[in-house]
Amino acid sequence: MNRRKVTKLVREGERVAEVDVELLEEPEGWSPYLSPADAYRLDAVREALRRRRLEDMSHNVLSSVTVPKNSGYAVTVTKGQCVRVAGRSVVDFVAFNLHDLTERFDQARTKTNQAKLFISTGDQLLSKLNNPLLTIVTDTFAQGRHDLQKGMCSRKRFELVAAGLAQRNFIEGVDPNPKRPEDIPTHGCYENLSDAVRPWDIVPVDIPSPFNIFQTMRFDPETGAIFDTFVRPKDEAHVDFRAEMDCLVAVSACPESGRGQAIRVEVFEPEEG
Repeated sequence: MNRRKVTKLVREGERVAEVDVELLEEPEGWSPYLSPADAYRLDAVREALRRRRLEDMSHNVLSSVTVPKNSGYAVTVTKGQCVRVAGRSVVDFVAFNLHDLTERFDQARTKTNQAKLFISTGDQLLSKLNNPLLTIVTDTFAQGRHDLQKGMCSRKRFELVAAGLAQRNFIEGVDPNPKRPEDIPTHGCYENLSDAVRPWDIVPVDIPSPFNIFQTMRFDPETGAIFDTFVRPKDEAHVDFRAEMDCLVAVSACPESGRGQAIRVEVFEPEEG
């Protein structure tokens, strides 16, 4: 196989970027062709041009996946690599030590060891063994905060809320929770994450309570009452995590009772220096 370096022009509207890639050539079969990594990189540059996010163009994107609403996805991330979660609706995010899947993200350790309820750039996601799994290196969600209090939705929880046996209150004073059986989602983040990690033989009850990205909550400091809100990113926001060990990460594009949207998950090598 021969490798030939070329410069590709990526155009998006009036904006153009030059991207260095390798063409792979074989004596037999269809060629030349791009490696998957370079193909992902071209897609990432095109998306960065479209969104006018020029800083994203320097990333060496290894994979980029669009996760449909109310579905899950899991991917491995090597120590030092970064994983980006991007979207405009809630994402349930969990992580495991890839080499010991019994060591997993822990909400309580993450809050207690950093003495805070809300985490953002510079903070870490910790395991129950008090080890850092990931560090947040970028957080562009300006309208609100991420959540470390709630668990995850599921078909069972939707049914309990509809029957008045569980609570879900919004600070805005409205009630978007589905009431009729035909309106209740057949699955939620619990089922989505269960499906996503099944290839690693992780059983559903071993999935930890998640880090809820883009889910802004409100709390009454006197009564402890918890309120959902409709605060979400106005435009697509993203959170970048750097892996502090080899990790398995899994996400669910939350259904949000019908308001959820597709999300994007990318794994990339951070820019050197």
